Amino acid sequence: MRKLMVLLVMLSLVILAVGCSKEVIPNEELPAANIDQAQEKIEEIINDPIVEESVITEISTEQQITPTEVVVEEPISETSLLPSETTHTIQIVTKGFDPKEITIKKGDTIKWNVIRSGNLNKAQISGSQQCVSIKSPLLKTGESFSWKFDKVETCTIIDVITTTQIMKVHVEE
Repeated sequence: MRKLMVLLVMLSLVILAVGCSKEVIPNEELPAANIDQAQEKIEEIINDPIVEESVITEISTEQQITPTEVVVEEPISETSLLPSETTHTIQIVTKGFDPKEITIKKGDTIKWNVIRSGNLNKAQISGSQQCVSIKSPLLKTGESFSWKFDKVETCTIIDVITTTQIMKVHVEE
């Protein structure tokens, strides 16, 4: 009984293997006409003149091709679209700031020039409230201090030497 089982398993494996394989047609069974047609087609392709070479020759002999100028445009950066930044000048004179009030754009710079003379020949600039970070060193006549305004706000600027001289800087978008 055991031998019969082994024989059946072997037989089913052989049937399965033969049934799953592809059908192979030996070369002799292929029709000769198909082989001859394939060879003719290959020879036709090989012997065919290349059309592209004749087109290239015709163009180069009939027409003179002149190179054209290629213009490469630079990409536009975000900063080039922004309005240009401006530097505004404020004079610090004996009587205080000149002008006492100014309106500028966000990103602009103010340059304070000390042009005082006589006993009062120094100045020191300081911002108050939200502009408290604006502080200059002690400036003598002929010296200057600059500050770039990056926020939309209104700043009160004080000359701490006299403490009575103030100015307003209005920063707009």
